[in-house]
Amino acid sequence: MKAAISDRDKWRFERDRIASLLGSGIASVSELDNVTSQRNSAVARVEVAEGNQAAAESNCRLARVQVEGLKVREAGLDVLAAEVELAHQRLSVCEANVAATIIRAPAEGWVADRIIEPGGSAKIGDPMMTLWLGEPWIEAWVDEKHLTRVKVGSPVEVRIRAFANRKLRGRVESIGVLTDKELRASPVPPTLHSFLPERAMVQVRIAVADDGVRLQPGLSAVVGIRDAASAAQPKVALRANDGLRPPQGPTRSDLPPAVENSTQTRDKEN
Repeated sequence: MKAAISDRDKWRFERDRIASLLGSGIASVSELDNVTSQRNSAVARVEVAEGNQAAAESNCRLARVQVEGLKVREAGLDVLAAEVELAHQRLSVCEANVAATIIRAPAEGWVADRIIEPGGSAKIGDPMMTLWLGEPWIEAWVDEKHLTRVKVGSPVEVRIRAFANRKLRGRVESIGVLTDKELRASPVPPTLHSFLPERAMVQVRIAVADDGVRLQPGLSAVVGIRDAASAAQPKVALRANDGLRPPQGPTRSDLPPAVENSTQTRDKEN
């Protein structure tokens, strides 16, 4: 634009100069016509440059408007991204709620009792069911007089009354640290006889191998523990009883008195 204006002004000045010289007879008419033509061309180029400048300014304004529109669209994209993130969070909450509706036991086992039936309601932390988890074991009670004949790891033969024709094998897993007399409810014995009991019983826990027999809590069993103090390792016959007290009947002289025992298992509420 500046170059076109400068060229136009130059030819205007040149025409005026030739016109003044034409009156004095120094310049000719043809020179004046040539300069006039150049001036008109320069004026036309200025007009074209002005049109191009106006178009450029219009395009610039349009571009600025488009840039502002892009900023608005970018802001809209940020809003959409926020909505997408919110939707992902809602999806995560829904997935967590769906996962919370599935009850998963910590290990494989059996459902022993349903506390909440299908269709019922419960709060967080309320027990839903009772599970039987882990390996079963047998609890027996041994007379204190025969405690030295029982050692951890002693082999054991077990007969379950529910499976009379099956003989299970196990081993002594642990020996209790308290007797049944120590677990009395009253800390002060009412009589001297109760303070010095004749027969205190010690709890023995027996691990039983899985021989395909389904052991259940509360079953009665007859347990035979090999004598750890004898070289011949004779069996110590243990007879099951429903109560927690040993029977008072006569026993064989070469066997310890009968003790109560029953299968137990780990029960866990989930």
